[in-house]
Parts: sequence; C-alpha cells; structure tokens
Amino acid sequence: EVQHITGNVHVPAGKTLTIEPGTVIQFNYRMKLTVDGTLDATGTSSEQIFFTSYRDNSPLGGTDNAAAGDWRALEFNVGSDASHLENVVVRYGGNGSTGEIVIASDISIVDSTVSDSNSFLVAGVRINSSNPTLTNLSFQNNYTAASMDLASSPTIHGVSASSNTINGILIDGGSLTNDVTWNTADLVYVVNGTITVPQTRTLT
Repeated sequence: EVQHITGNVHVPAGKTLTIEPGTVIQFNYRMKLTVDGTLDATGTSSEQIFFTSYRDNSPLGGTDNAAAGDWRALEFNVGSDASHLENVVVRYGGNGSTGEIVIASDISIVDSTVSDSNSFLVAGVRINSSNPTLTNLSFQNNYTAASMDLASSPTIHGVSASSNTINGILIDGGSLTNDVTWNTADLVYVVNGTITVPQTRTLT
C-alpha cells in the first residue's frame, strides 16, 4: 500500500496514527509528518515500513530517482512519548530541518534504518530535551548519524553508523541545565562546542 503525502500531516494530541506493515509513505517536496499524539509504525523484517521521497519507487519494485532532502522530517513533539517505530526505513528527508527524524519526547525506535538525510549539519536523528530509546538502528549517508542538545539522555543500544560524514553523535555546546548521562559505546560522542558542567549538575 502506498500513501502519497502532498501536504503536511499532523497527528494531534490524544489521537493515534497507525501504519500497517509493508506500507510505503512517499512525501512530496519539503512535506513533513508532525506528531503531538501517537505514531505507531510497527513493521516486520519481511514487511518494512518506508518513509521516503515521492521520487523513490524502489520499495515498489520501480526506480529510485530520489535525492537527500527531497522531503522534510518526522517530528515528534512533547507529549508523543507513546510513539513507536519498528522495522522502518527513513530516507531522503531533512530539507529545512535539523534532522530526518526530530525527537522532543521519549519515543522508541527499534530495528530500523535512517539514511540519506539532507547534507550539511542535518542529522539522521536529532534529539531535543528528551530521552528516547534507540535500539538496533543503522545510520547511513547522513551528515551526522545523530545530534542532540545538552538536556538529552537517550538510551542507545546496538546501533551502527557507516558512510556518514560524522559516524557519531554531535553534541551541542553550552551549559548543563539538568543531570545527563552519555551511555552508549556504539557511537562516538563529538563535542561541537564548549560544554560547562555547573556545580549543581552532574554529567555521567
């Protein structure tokens, strides 16, 4: 099944958008999906869910004429914590965004691939003031695999990064406003500016 997105889509608070295994979501130029409620995109290993460009017909057996930055992003706002992505492929996004997937809540992403985001400074996954769980992800052909601010403590297990300009997590500079933990051995942490740990805060 193909869903061709020609305008921005919004999932309001209190509502759930469920995407069935094997579904292909094709976004027109610079379009995005914003979630204030819940997105349940649970595919299987044999029926992955694709979030991709309107020019990418390869999941359907056709041609792939897409390029990085053809569409914008999946954006998870505060309150979308129940959202879950599993066995999904997200690619060719990032236009006008800080990431192909932008997370500001404690969502979970499992067994998925994030690739081909728009070029300079655009992450595969951008994390803002939140603690998502990322498990068994593959990051490919992004500027940086992931990036995050100093208020975030994501849980990251079993991820891999290849052919990104930065095969790691790009960390914003600044001063800690809360206690945070950096705890993954799978990705290198790349400090992108001076970080200050005030007397009342702890960086673990």
